[in-house]
Amino acid sequence: NARSCQFDCYYPPSGKWLEVAIHPTLQGASLSLRDITESKANAQMLSHALGIKNAILNSANFTIIATDVDGTIMSFNNAAEQTLGYDHSEVIGWHNPTLFHDPRELAIRARELSEELETTIEPGFEALVALARRGTPDEQEWNYICRDGSRVPVLLSITEMTDQAGNCIGFLGIGVDITERKRIERLRDDAATARNEAAA
Repeated sequence: NARSCQFDCYYPPSGKWLEVAIHPTLQGASLSLRDITESKANAQMLSHALGIKNAILNSANFTIIATDVDGTIMSFNNAAEQTLGYDHSEVIGWHNPTLFHDPRELAIRARELSEELETTIEPGFEALVALARRGTPDEQEWNYICRDGSRVPVLLSITEMTDQAGNCIGFLGIGVDITERKRIERLRDDAATARNEAAA
């Protein structure tokens, strides 16, 4: 009934991590050791890097939404949750960012890009990433549609994400809330209109 077992242990005299494997044999047991110090160090570095990345993503005061190449949401930071009213578990792997966009705005942008790129751009996810897919970062003003139906004006920058070979693996959208900027612009416009009317 003896079973094989495997575990990692740290050996202080050599300062190394070892993978220990014990297998039952007819004579008793066999023991094998493998130096995994380098892979342990790499795993720790990766874990540290991921921890830093997640801290940056979730402390940012702008929305960060990453998708795969087909548009499925793969990352949705805290600011996106707070702004849009969705929990990341509801959207990651299930939706693409068109969920947060006005279909009319997507249709207008698709027509603009179709003329600019001289090809047909569909008024869906492709209207968001057509330029980024061609290696050109795209920065546009959009109205995010929140879960409760409210609208938040954002300046959205969309860029292509690539692997080490330069192949597209997805898209990154970073949105900055420009509600206050829009409010100031309206006040300036209203003041200018009032001055013109007074002068007339």
